[in-house]
Amino acid sequence: MKKQIIEKKLHEDTMLFNVDDNQLHILNPTAHLIYQLVQQGYDANSIENEIKNRFKNHQHISIHSDIQTCMQELKEKSLI
Repeated sequence: MKKQIIEKKLHEDTMLFNVDDNQLHILNPTAHLIYQLVQQGYDANSIENEIKNRFKNHQHISIHSDIQTCMQELKEKSLI
């Protein structure tokens, strides 16, 4: 069953309202990017590559565990 999520931009952040459980969540720009990429079918490795491509000056920084943590939190909050 597809989750019913209402999305609204709030300046730099994004509000997600989960209609199914009546919960409101605020995502910073990076968490929102991860959310969007998951919605498009990306896995953690693909998300890491996409973020590193967008932020070429930070290619040497390890972000894989941060991405996995964010994805886990989105799952726990029933957003993905």
